[in-house]
Order: sequence, then C-alpha cells, then structure tokens
Amino acid sequence: MAIAEVFDALMQKRCYKPAFDLEETIKIMSADRGTHFDPEIFDCFIVLWPAMLKIREQNPG
Repeated sequence: MAIAEVFDALMQKRCYKPAFDLEETIKIMSADRGTHFDPEIFDCFIVLWPAMLKIREQNPG
C-alpha cells in the first residue's frame, strides 16, 4: 500500500506542491527502493505501472 500511496501523492497536485510527472515520480520513488519500499514489490510495481496508469486515467479524481 505504501507504494500506491506515495505514487498517488507524488502524481497529484497538492496545495503545498505541484504534481510531479511520471519520470520524476519514478526517480523519487526509486531512491526509496530497499528502504521505504520492499525491493521485490517495487520492481513488480515498475513492471506493472503501465497497466496501473491506464486504470488511473480511466478513473480520474
């Protein structure tokens, strides 16, 4: 859940920060692979992110 939460938080505009683009989001999150995020689960996330982005685009908000 941590991966999904951080991904969503980084990609969304907040009152205290702009939305990051996908490249910057992955760069930021990759720095936490093995510390904040389980490396095996994070690697699965990277492989599956195109499918997740498609779902996210179909369900904005």
